[in-house]
Amino acid sequence: MKNGLHRRWRAVLCIGVLVLAAAVAAAVFLPTRPMVEPADNPSVGFVSADFGRDGETYSADIPGSELPDGVEDALIDLFLGAEMRNRVSSPSETYTVSEGSVHICVRVLMDGGEHQSMFVNLSSRPGYDSAQFGDTHYQIIGHEKLYQEVYALLSDVISAHAVKW
Repeated sequence: MKNGLHRRWRAVLCIGVLVLAAAVAAAVFLPTRPMVEPADNPSVGFVSADFGRDGETYSADIPGSELPDGVEDALIDLFLGAEMRNRVSSPSETYTVSEGSVHICVRVLMDGGEHQSMFVNLSSRPGYDSAQFGDTHYQIIGHEKLYQEVYALLSDVISAHAVKW
């Protein structure tokens, strides 16, 4: 009896140590950094969105120059306040539009720095959110909140430019 209890306690202790080690490793190897820096002089190149409504699939492609007054600046302000980190796993390769789902992609142009442009991928469904530089995807910290704020800014514009597939 004592031997079985000792084994269970040891197993629980080992699992606890592994969880603690994983948390420390994540904190050390996955530091956060700003998604966009003011020095990058960011601007919106375009907004693309796919969504499902009333049993139909829609798509909207909006050049940055056609966004209503103030929307581009508001988007950039949101992105300036966002942080990202390296992803532990790759994001899903494909996105299937279903009833009520929304996938938004914003191309952010930048003057310099490490990259010349970035794609901000935001979705109403988990697992499809990322800040993308080339083929490298980063996890957006607080992506659910960022999606909600971006969608609130763009929902009317997206609906106005929507085309049924």
